[in-house]
Order: sequence, then C-alpha cells, then structure tokens
Amino acid sequence: PIRDLRSILEAISDQAATIKDADVLTEYARQALARTITKQYQAPDGSLQVITLDPRLDRSLAEQAAALPPGATLNLDPTLSHKLLTGLKQAAERVAARGQQPIVLCSQGVRRHLRRHSDRILHAVPVLGLNEVDSFVRLQSLDTVRIDLELAQPS
Repeated sequence: PIRDLRSILEAISDQAATIKDADVLTEYARQALARTITKQYQAPDGSLQVITLDPRLDRSLAEQAAALPPGATLNLDPTLSHKLLTGLKQAAERVAARGQQPIVLCSQGVRRHLRRHSDRILHAVPVLGLNEVDSFVRLQSLDTVRIDLELAQPS
C-alpha cells in the first residue's frame, strides 16, 4: 500500500487543513487505499474472510472511542480488556487452525484503537476498518468475537 504515494498524499492534503491529528490523517490515507488494502488480503475466491466483533461490542467500543479527545488512546476497563483480547486471540487461533489468515474487521472509529490495544498479542493479525474495504468485495465472517458486556463490567 505504501507504493501508492499519490493516493496517500492526496488523502492527507485533502484533510490536513482542518485536521491536525496524525492518527486521524492516517485513517484517511488508509481509506484512500481501500482497493489496495482489500486486494492484499483477499482470499483466492475474491472474498475477504474476516473475524468480526459482535455489533454490541463494536458499538460500545466506538462510543468510548468517539468520546476521547484528539490523540487519546482507548483505555479499557481491565476486565473488558482481558475478555476482548482473549476473544480476539481465540478467534484468530480458530481461523488459523483452519489454514486461513486471521483478519479482524471492525467499524472505522474502533480500528486504530483495537489495533493498538491488541498489538502485543496479535501483532501479525491485520485489523481493518469498514471504510478500508473495497465496497465491491464480498465479506465472509469466519468468526465473531462476543463478550457479555454486563459481565465484563467490574463489580
């Protein structure tokens, strides 16, 4: 993807006048590379086979991320963090055991936070945001990470 420097620079220059947060500018650049990113991870049948987050979990993480000031990192409750990382690791292991590449797909607002949060244990597993996926590709969910959010809250 880094080879398409023109798309990267165009995406950044389109937003740089109003956005100064390097992380947000990076997300715009990644979105501009959607076709390239998608092609990099497509299965032989042309689909994109992914691990998804349960919609309630994704929405909860997105709400927490949206409330953060620019440049801040998502700071999850330790119980939720442990359950999330365990769920991601187990899903990635199940997918890899079937001979497929684990790829996590989540909402765009969650992507960079989830990438940073999971990098220690899933450094080789790509985390993609929905806006980084070519809209013409067929998505196939191989596994879903589910967490009982009520049980994940500390007592």
